[in-house]
Amino acid sequence: MGMLTVSCQVGDLAGEQFVEIEALVDTGATYTVLPEETLAALGIVPEGQRRFALADERVVEYSIGYARLRLAEGQTISL
Repeated sequence: MGMLTVSCQVGDLAGEQFVEIEALVDTGATYTVLPEETLAALGIVPEGQRRFALADERVVEYSIGYARLRLAEGQTISL
């Protein structure tokens, strides 16, 4: 079984600037994970921290924020 990727665009909340990315599709994921450098280039700043429990039982803390995602004809705001 191979990995599935999709081309989409990530942008700032105002929808003024977007960049094209190749995203790995994970049908079991709850959150969207994007490179910090990409978000910073779009002017998206962290709005807080959230703790996550990993499969190996470690608890980690990551910054969270919001971005606009565009795929095909649709778009949404994603945490």
